[in-house]
Amino acid sequence: MPGTSSVSGLVSGMDTDGIISKLLELERIPIRRLETQKQMLKAKLTAWQDANTRILALKTKAELLANSSTFDSKLITSDDESIIKGKANYNAQTGTYFIRVDRLARAHQEKSDGYTDISSIVGTGKISITFTGTGATKEIDITDANNTLEGIKEAINQAEIGVTATIINNGSSTNPYQLIITSDKSGSDSQFTVSTTLTGGTSPTFTAMQTGQNALVTLGEGAGAIQVEKSTNQVSDLIPGVTLSLIKADASKTISINVTNDTTDLKVKIKEFVEQYNNLIDFINQQFKYDTTTNQAGTLFADSDLQIIQADLIGRLFSPVSGLSQSIKLLSQAGITSTTSDNKLALEEFDLDEVLGQSNGTEIVKRLFAAVGETTSSYVTFVSCTDQTKSTTIDSLGNPKDYAINITAVATQMVMTAGSALPAALAQDEQLMLNGQLIQLTAGMSADDVVAKINESKSKTGVIASKTDDGYLQFTSVNYGSAQKIIAVSNVTGTGSTGIGNAQNRVTAGAAQTQDLAQNETLTINGVTIELKAGMSQSEVISTINKYTAETGVVATRTDANGFNAGNYLTLTSALPGSSQNISVVSSVSNGGGTPVNNTSGIGNVTVTQTSAGGETGTGTGAVGSASGTLGTDVAGTINGEPATGSGQVLTGNTGNTNTAGLSIRVTAKTPGDYGSIRITVGIASMLNSYLGFITESTTGTVNAAQSTLEAQMKYIDDDIKVWEERIAAKQDRLVRQFAAMESALSKLQGQGQYLASQLSAASSGWK
Repeated sequence: MPGTSSVSGLVSGMDTDGIISKLLELERIPIRRLETQKQMLKAKLTAWQDANTRILALKTKAELLANSSTFDSKLITSDDESIIKGKANYNAQTGTYFIRVDRLARAHQEKSDGYTDISSIVGTGKISITFTGTGATKEIDITDANNTLEGIKEAINQAEIGVTATIINNGSSTNPYQLIITSDKSGSDSQFTVSTTLTGGTSPTFTAMQTGQNALVTLGEGAGAIQVEKSTNQVSDLIPGVTLSLIKADASKTISINVTNDTTDLKVKIKEFVEQYNNLIDFINQQFKYDTTTNQAGTLFADSDLQIIQADLIGRLFSPVSGLSQSIKLLSQAGITSTTSDNKLALEEFDLDEVLGQSNGTEIVKRLFAAVGETTSSYVTFVSCTDQTKSTTIDSLGNPKDYAINITAVATQMVMTAGSALPAALAQDEQLMLNGQLIQLTAGMSADDVVAKINESKSKTGVIASKTDDGYLQFTSVNYGSAQKIIAVSNVTGTGSTGIGNAQNRVTAGAAQTQDLAQNETLTINGVTIELKAGMSQSEVISTINKYTAETGVVATRTDANGFNAGNYLTLTSALPGSSQNISVVSSVSNGGGTPVNNTSGIGNVTVTQTSAGGETGTGTGAVGSASGTLGTDVAGTINGEPATGSGQVLTGNTGNTNTAGLSIRVTAKTPGDYGSIRITVGIASMLNSYLGFITESTTGTVNAAQSTLEAQMKYIDDDIKVWEERIAAKQDRLVRQFAAMESALSKLQGQGQYLASQLSAASSGWK
């Protein structure tokens, strides 16, 4: 590197190191210029990164206002929150509702008589809990291991039968400990009785402590009021979109519940949008600032990309929304104006409040900001659109040109019905595996109990259970479309079960194995290769296959017959029950082409599946579950005559469509046909959100392109600096060598001069 070598000037007396350093310093002038250029580029890159952060922050705010649900937020108020509180969803209908709480719901409770200690012996036997609503009885075994008051509590809680046991201390000086059993649910159906058959101790006697009852609520006032009963104090199906929490009963007081549009939260979001827009404009203005006194300009002064972004933002923000039939089409008409001196926004809250205060004010502001789709059919709702979707237009006569909707096929849900009818009560505990979710059913459950228990897990299974008119358990997928699935299997079958059945897919070999394997054999089961060795018995073959159950999903067993012949046939069964499981198996060795060969696995070397089980010999068998069903289908049709693709109930305009690309609608119709039209207006926030997403796109966006260009230029400068450094290092080496050679030559000349001087001195002495 330059400056690492030194040349002594002892002979010449010159500062040769200093001379070389000065010469190299002149050579480094181009490098300093390049480094200055790089610092300028780095500053620009930092500025663009700052711009990107501000643009993305504005996009986040615009995205909220582009979503129509932002404008659907509801606010609920109660005259007396000590009696009723409420929550309202976005789909709640605005209005005033009058409600009286005549009675609260409560859970049933039973209490035991008192005991001196929680370890008091109660005896052994059974405790029976009978639910009055269903007539089902649950029995709990009490043994020497849990024959105390504490033991009963633990046994009841571990049984998970719908009640919870606790022990209280009532403060009595004698026998203060009582066992309290409480239903896990409230309502009149929560009532139960407790009986015991315990011997060898002091058996508890249970009496009702609190009777389970339904809540009683009156909706409305006067002679036309409606009185309804609810099993809980959380009522979500009385007023659509509203959940009421019943706190206290007061039959003498009617409470006014008001549901209104939540304009307070909406105004906050609009204000935040304005502030973030101004934050970005402040940054852009700073970049384009030029100080004539100091002759200093902003880092991105005159940057064409930033100028285009500024112009596009202003153009989109202050243009009228096309396709709107309402009078308010500009932000300025809703109190959001431009400060012309610096292109920033000013929010006049009074003007905004005036618009929002109109009867349909929230809808007016929604159309101004968000992407909105208005349909003429109750069977069609707007879902979303993209920046490729065009707003519908209005002709010169004021007539809208809406997009017509034609449905050629409606979406359906997948439905599966059990193979036998539900019993009046389950004969035994039963485990139901539904779409991978384990559901525990218990003996004595009624058909309605079974349906209710299954539906507790519908958010996890994606399936709704119901009972058909003729008493069969039926599953329906929550969602619509061909992508839905229902996989159900029980661990029991026969009379007294759910009727789902425990059948598993099964494939049986076409030939028996009665001797040890005569040769090595390779099985491929569901894509997994399994090596069998010569000399293996059938039990060893089965054991080897079952080592791979986790990978194959298949369990190997032995069967006496394959349905056609007697003998030791290898049978492969899916590890999980249900008709969705697959078994595909093929061997590397022939089974003998139909003649039993005793020294092979019998699988044969033709692929066997549960749906094509013939294999090499044509004598294999397969079995599947007994449930029946129909697959779901996707909606199909066109929007504005342009092609669209269905997924469940959602129909989306295809990419490349002239007008409807990316437009998604939900169709709930049950029959094909024409379903009116849809009017699309893309509001200012929606347009801005799409534009900001376009310019900040990670690969092709304007901001990324500007940063990539600067980074490339900085790399070129780094490469140039490296070349200059190499040149300077080479020149330093040359100068060091040249000055060293000069010093060496001067040293020789100096030596010769000294020699001549000594000779002349000697000769001069001789002459004297």
